Amino acid sequence: MEANPTVFYAITDWLSIGGCVLFIYGKGEVENGIGPLLSPIAISRSSDETEAQLGYNLAVSIRPNERWTLAATYRSKVTLDLDGYADMQAGPFGAYSRDGAVSITLPAVLSLATAFSFDRLTVELAWDRTYWSSLRELDFSYSRSFMDDPLFADFDRALVKNWDDSASTA
Repeated sequence: MEANPTVFYAITDWLSIGGCVLFIYGKGEVENGIGPLLSPIAISRSSDETEAQLGYNLAVSIRPNERWTLAATYRSKVTLDLDGYADMQAGPFGAYSRDGAVSITLPAVLSLATAFSFDRLTVELAWDRTYWSSLRELDFSYSRSFMDDPLFADFDRALVKNWDDSASTA
């Protein structure tokens, strides 16, 4: 869930600035497992975590003339440290039902746009860059390490992402 009440201020007829505090509430639910085909027993993990965090948006709009507008916005990255409950089961051989957590980064986004009006027709061109590279890994943490536990070690390894930034036009 996201809320971002925005305030704009017209400095002149051709220049406006704006911004807001960004409030994000996140809830993460994970259900996954290793079935009997890859392991002699079914191993499963479920997790339920929540977090609220703040970020910001900034914007500027320039109107060189009545028909032409340029705009830029920047949305900050926000890291949610989702804390909650984790439950892992390995049939009759082991279980873990305690605290669990995972951090996830919502990437920053830069948007640039221009619009030109021809009488009743307005043509707009926009370019967005999403900074996915800020999401390096997805690493669940527990109140104990499972790296030496043959049943749950796969659930305690970080999932490396190393994503590249992306750009799109509209």
